[in-house]
Amino acid sequence: STQEIEMAPVISIEQVLQGRVVGGVVNVNTGQPGTAGRIRLRGVTSATVSQTPVIYVDGVRVDNNDNFRLENFTGGPNSNALSDILADNIERIEITKGGAASTLYGSEAANGVIQIFTKKGKAGPTRWTFSTEQGVNQPEKKFIIEDFTKDHLLDSGYYQKYAFSADGGNENVTYHASGHVMDSEGVVPKNGDTQYSFRMGVRAFPSEKLQLDISGGLIRDDFERLFSDNAIASVMTTIEGGDAPFGDPNATLDEKLAALEEYLLPQLDEAVNRFNFGITASANPHQFFSTRLTLGADYRKNEQRYFIPIAAQAIASRPGGGIDRFDREFLSVTLDYAATLKYPNSGAITSAFTVGAQGFREEDRTSRVTASQFGLPGTDDFDNAANLTPQESNFEIFSGGFFFNEQIGIRDRLFLTAGIRFDGNTAFGDEVNLESYPKVGAAYNISDEAFWKNIPFVGNFMPSLKLRASWGKTGSFPDPFTRDKQFTQGSFLGTVAANFGNPGDPTLGPEKTRTIEYGFDAAFLNERVGLEFTVFDEKTEDALFSVPSDPSTGLGFQLRNVGTIENNGIELGLTANIIESRNFRFSLRGSYSTLDNEVTSLGGSQPFSIGGFAFLPLRIEEGHPVGVFRTNVPIPDPTTGQFDGDFLPNQFLHSPIADKYYSVGLNFTILQNLNLSILGDGQHGGQILNTGSVIRFFNGLEPQASKVPPGYNFTTASDVFVEDANYFKIREITATYRLPRRYFGNQLTFGFSIRNAIIFAGNDDLDPELNGVRSARDVDVGGINFFTLSPPRQFRFTLSINR
Repeated sequence: STQEIEMAPVISIEQVLQGRVVGGVVNVNTGQPGTAGRIRLRGVTSATVSQTPVIYVDGVRVDNNDNFRLENFTGGPNSNALSDILADNIERIEITKGGAASTLYGSEAANGVIQIFTKKGKAGPTRWTFSTEQGVNQPEKKFIIEDFTKDHLLDSGYYQKYAFSADGGNENVTYHASGHVMDSEGVVPKNGDTQYSFRMGVRAFPSEKLQLDISGGLIRDDFERLFSDNAIASVMTTIEGGDAPFGDPNATLDEKLAALEEYLLPQLDEAVNRFNFGITASANPHQFFSTRLTLGADYRKNEQRYFIPIAAQAIASRPGGGIDRFDREFLSVTLDYAATLKYPNSGAITSAFTVGAQGFREEDRTSRVTASQFGLPGTDDFDNAANLTPQESNFEIFSGGFFFNEQIGIRDRLFLTAGIRFDGNTAFGDEVNLESYPKVGAAYNISDEAFWKNIPFVGNFMPSLKLRASWGKTGSFPDPFTRDKQFTQGSFLGTVAANFGNPGDPTLGPEKTRTIEYGFDAAFLNERVGLEFTVFDEKTEDALFSVPSDPSTGLGFQLRNVGTIENNGIELGLTANIIESRNFRFSLRGSYSTLDNEVTSLGGSQPFSIGGFAFLPLRIEEGHPVGVFRTNVPIPDPTTGQFDGDFLPNQFLHSPIADKYYSVGLNFTILQNLNLSILGDGQHGGQILNTGSVIRFFNGLEPQASKVPPGYNFTTASDVFVEDANYFKIREITATYRLPRRYFGNQLTFGFSIRNAIIFAGNDDLDPELNGVRSARDVDVGGINFFTLSPPRQFRFTLSINR
């Protein structure tokens, strides 16, 4: 809600959702600017398709890529389109999970849908707000064991933000306009973010039966990051120890500082320009009939430039220096129409029949140029490079469908819903026409029945109870070109030769996820306590797995709809107003959810890897979770108990997907003007590869080297580098005080907050939350800690004036 968002010390959407959504998991994967967390609603439904929920802003589909196509081969965490969906202008967020999203969103709803609604203003005289935030970004040193890094690489950075907004209007037109300027210094050199944004929303009523909602926003982000994003690992360990010249354990401090200066010579800059707009016309020409039309677009352009001067050629393995330039341009256009007939709209039985159509078109274009071997020091452009290597990738995709939905109300207590959607998509094979996505559901407000209040004890103790159940199918469409037969061009005996590429599949269709869920919403103790409980069971059929072609054809592997993945669990949410008085209020909220994920069938295809490293891959194996680790486990001699080099090979152990998630939030209001809040969340049951430990082992640093028994290496003892990823984090501590107007005239609000306040984890050398995938991949189940920095501890002082 608006109040929750405004009270929280958050900037982007993933921070808004973190710890506030029952069954929603938001993991950050680095503290680097321009990156954002992984958002996942419920389980992992695919081994090949992105698991990020679809995001709509004011009814317009927006870029939600969290990894795929956003990287410049810089290693570890990459740019994230979610990071520039800002919280400042959000009025409310609605989240749909499971089969309930099938009718409206069909082939893209298997991961859930997040709908963001921005502010459009309220009628009345213009209300002006000016605010400023000043603060410090403090490095999190809990998991840093290298003294040199603590003392000479990490340092606090200054943060400042200035924002304004105007809100007002009359009975015919309301408006809301806002903008901000923000500059944030990172906690390591060459690490920062400068951001400018402006957004405006208008709601107009040309007549009593017509409403227009218009919104648009522009954001500009300039990032500066350490080269290779996770190169902090090299800086921390190679300078501290390891091979000469940079890692001489006997090096003096001056020599180490000189080595650090050389490591910081490369420069990685990125600029993001993003613009989106939408217009929605809602008409009610008759009391029984309403209609709505939405049209909008989202445009995002990011430019990444990685410069390696000649002086840095040794550490960057780029003789003569070089430049990498990576550009991505994204455009999405959305059209959405729906009409609803409500007849009868009163009485014992009511009906609401909706018919609609929806479609979007995406263009995603990337280009990359790599330059190497400059002739002269100081050169920083392509013109003076001896070698240039260009690459280009473009795709366009269209998805569209139409749906029918009927909701019947019986005595305004029992509601029955049935719907179906038909979808077409240019990523489907030529032999696939329309795919269907049906759903049915029921909700029963049993506490509205007259007999409820007459039940001894129950009626007074539980004044409100709604029972609900649903069944539905959603989908995930395959990536562009997956269906197509492709050829590759290479070299054979010094001449150009064509080879087979992707075999193609004219029957390729979407992955389909069937969801059964049931539960209840209840209120207790005069509605001071609310409880939400859901049991869900999801089964993804026609999962896309890699299948080999007949060897006699000479073709390779092709993704086909052959597999099955299952997820099931429970979701429990609690809200409670513990104390309510004139001068003091105390409320509590919490959530707990479980998840059991398993690949139940490979459909005859061979197991395959979806990430990781050669010595420890993340695998798709039947009977195991998506991304199960394949490790080699050292075993001691049964007689002596000593390790003698023997090991169990290829053991499928550990899962990157946790099976328990929880959150808790406390809120205190004192004397009506002082508000204090605390929010934390965590997970239990998943595992993670400690890449930092692997790097320290290579460099001979203790105590990490002692994890590997004598006579073993990082391959034969790979299992020792996998650790539990359990944690609990206090995300936010916030205090706000509203000065009574009688002292100032205008509303003056003071605030203080700490974000990323406290971490509780069983590890001493890695943050178990920081996990991602190696390079850009469609499926990001985590599981690999890239030895990057934790998000800094952010101290913020806020002053806001409302007039």
